[in-house]
Amino acid sequence: MTDNTNADSNKAVFSDYINKLVSEELPDYRFMALFSYWAWTVTMGASLALTAASAGLAAVIDKEQYMGWGKTLLVLIPILSAFSSGLLHLYKFREKEALRETGRIELEDIIACARILYSNSKTEDEYMVNFHSVRERFKVLEVTQHGMDISLRKDGLSKHEHSRL
Repeated sequence: MTDNTNADSNKAVFSDYINKLVSEELPDYRFMALFSYWAWTVTMGASLALTAASAGLAAVIDKEQYMGWGKTLLVLIPILSAFSSGLLHLYKFREKEALRETGRIELEDIIACARILYSNSKTEDEYMVNFHSVRERFKVLEVTQHGMDISLRKDGLSKHEHSRL
């Protein structure tokens, strides 16, 4: 293989990696940030609305309504509100939205830097060095995101389980 063929191969590898970051990884970060935002918005809104509905219903129903459908609703509505609040606590949608949005911002910076490094590369060695530099930076982002995701779940673990993580 000639140096020119290797350089073209390394150039293609680097280009493919940048395209992967743009077409696969970045949309995942965007989706997860948006999903977490809407999950937080819906569960928080549901919890607040159900709590208000329960209090409002208790204030306006009379004895006859209470003995019929009112009693069932006054039990069911707080259960649904508690379920919604439990989802908020368990899945930490707000914190995950912030985590994924931070990751998205960092990934966009990685992609911008990768494009600059790609356009400035001239030789086989430069393409490979710059490719590995970008790959390492993305790996650090992924490991950091994973570690922070795990730490969001730690508060539900016992101290014994913390020491194993």
